[in-house]
Amino acid sequence: MVCKKGQATPVTEEERGFFVARLDTQTPATPRPLAEVKTDVLTLWRQQERQRAAETLADDLLTRARAGDVSLEALARQTPGVTLEPLGPVTRSGQSGLGPDAAAQEPAPRPLVTALFDTQPGALARVALDDGAAVLKVEKAEAPAADVATRERDAVAQALRQSVADDLLNGFTDALAAQVGVTVNQGVLNDALQPVR
Repeated sequence: MVCKKGQATPVTEEERGFFVARLDTQTPATPRPLAEVKTDVLTLWRQQERQRAAETLADDLLTRARAGDVSLEALARQTPGVTLEPLGPVTRSGQSGLGPDAAAQEPAPRPLVTALFDTQPGALARVALDDGAAVLKVEKAEAPAADVATRERDAVAQALRQSVADDLLNGFTDALAAQVGVTVNQGVLNDALQPVR
């Protein structure tokens, strides 16, 4: 609801009780002074410039590697600030490492995983990451072991079941609210539907 000066909102039930607001004064939006945001602007600009430089360097390394006259290992040794980080098998969910401790490992970044699965074995690609860029080479692609495939399938199935359940609950509460004319305290409903621990 949009309020005018001196106007109050209708009574609304929230998690902690009832809520009413009244607009006494309104201050028009104004840009923050440069002196106030200068540090944040400079930090953001530096971050964007570092990202741009990383992506330009990655493009250059990719071009040189595709020319075939130098390996990724040699490029990493020759280029200051560049490291070669071999990555073992990766699942589509980003899980790297397929042993019993795989679930404890940090998943690979989503853009990297997408690029890996979009790149043919033996091919090179460049991918932008949140904190820079990477040049990658896919050595080989192989079907996962049965236990890994089962874990991946079960995780996807669980996520889909949860998503469908959430959608059904939201649709039901919206329809109920529209039909009966009630409001639903979403916080209380969410607490009631949480599994008992």
